[in-house]
Amino acid sequence: MRRPATHFLLRHAVLATLLVPLAAGAWQASLETLQLLLAWEIGAPGGLRARDGTSNNGGDGDGAPEPLTLRLADDLWRVPAIATLTGTITDTAPHGLHSNVFRPFVALALIRSDNLLGLVDAAAALRKTGSISRGDTERRRTAGVAFDKEISRQHVSGILRLSRNTFDRLSMLDHTEKEAALNWNWRAGDVVSGAVGLYRAKKLAPFDDFHLAERNLVALRRETADVDWQLPAHWHLSGGVVRNMLRYDLVSQQGADRNVLETSGGLANISSAGNSIGLRALHTEGTFLTQTVAAGAGGTTDAKSYRQNEVRSELDWHVSTKTRLRANAGWIDRQSGSDAAGAVGFTGFAGRGTASWEATAKTAVSATLWRELVPADDRRASTYAVTRGGALGATWRLSDKTALELRTAMEHYLSIPLSQGLAALREVRSDGAISLQYMPTPFLTITPVLAYRRVTSDTPLTGYRRTSVSLTAQYQH
Repeated sequence: MRRPATHFLLRHAVLATLLVPLAAGAWQASLETLQLLLAWEIGAPGGLRARDGTSNNGGDGDGAPEPLTLRLADDLWRVPAIATLTGTITDTAPHGLHSNVFRPFVALALIRSDNLLGLVDAAAALRKTGSISRGDTERRRTAGVAFDKEISRQHVSGILRLSRNTFDRLSMLDHTEKEAALNWNWRAGDVVSGAVGLYRAKKLAPFDDFHLAERNLVALRRETADVDWQLPAHWHLSGGVVRNMLRYDLVSQQGADRNVLETSGGLANISSAGNSIGLRALHTEGTFLTQTVAAGAGGTTDAKSYRQNEVRSELDWHVSTKTRLRANAGWIDRQSGSDAAGAVGFTGFAGRGTASWEATAKTAVSATLWRELVPADDRRASTYAVTRGGALGATWRLSDKTALELRTAMEHYLSIPLSQGLAALREVRSDGAISLQYMPTPFLTITPVLAYRRVTSDTPLTGYRRTSVSLTAQYQH
């Protein structure tokens, strides 16, 4: 079978990115990039996004590591940060000393949810689980090793992690999660730099949209490469490519299996003070493995696969030593299928902006507003949704060993149907969480979390409430 041209381009782009720094014999990297990877806050490469972790919206294209908008594997689906707070904040990015190349770690988490599957009432629980009880307790046991190595001007970092998750009542959900990540930030000379990243994982899909008592495992693959060329007068020219692949185990979910390829290029001015402003163009192609055939005047077409073009401005500005503004916003044009077949596309504004303020040496607050396109894997009649919302966050370092974090968010969610004859789904999602992180020693971290979620919908039997409590302990040598 002949390989698509996009595979050829991606493969040679990665090889070129690898060979340039090898020829120059230089090494450089940052563990922060790895930590973004491990926290599922991966922004697509290229320019400003790869440098500071700020990225925009754009459906399957990329995700933005902002409060309460955590993304899983480049926004292949949305994972609310409230859900990840229940036991995965501390066991994703190991703490400890950074002088060792290899840092093994183990973690134990106990998570109690009063509505694990996100069901509307006891009657729905009885139909789907055979019991009127909606709550369950999850036990998570994690072991792994993180590594970080710097040689000259290059830096390689990564992680291997294995988790065994069991449930007290819904034992059919018991599963083993696997995750591996590798990131290489390189520099060739004084003006050319870039990054190459690989990510592999197999995880249980969240229950925020999928509400069945079935083990809905998903395999994720991500490959990235980007390059940045520093021009005179603080200008930077950058480009990147990202390939994502998603595969579900459940036959009922395999209609959402897809490959997503994104290419981007941008020009930015980055001052010596670290302030940056730029313009970026992105092109994304999403191909679904199981096609939904739609017939129109121009013949048949796949109603789910899509092409998306985006032009946006990007800003990262340190207003003062304590205040920072980050934003990227622009115009998105997304078309799936064909107009003749009645496919519904999107053309309009999308963006995200965050303001953060370090009020004192021990306290900080942040506010985020967004309007974005996100995937809608678990909607039978849609593949993406338009969301708009806001989030507030605050952190307070009580002592050298203890920190308190508060988060709240509200989001309006509108799914876009595959054809104009189908109704859209409208929801309002409200989240809140409070967490306390305590480090009695440099190697041990204990984190209790209380989280809440409420979903109201215009469709019967889809709204729900969920409260969860978790306790996580992690030890890293």
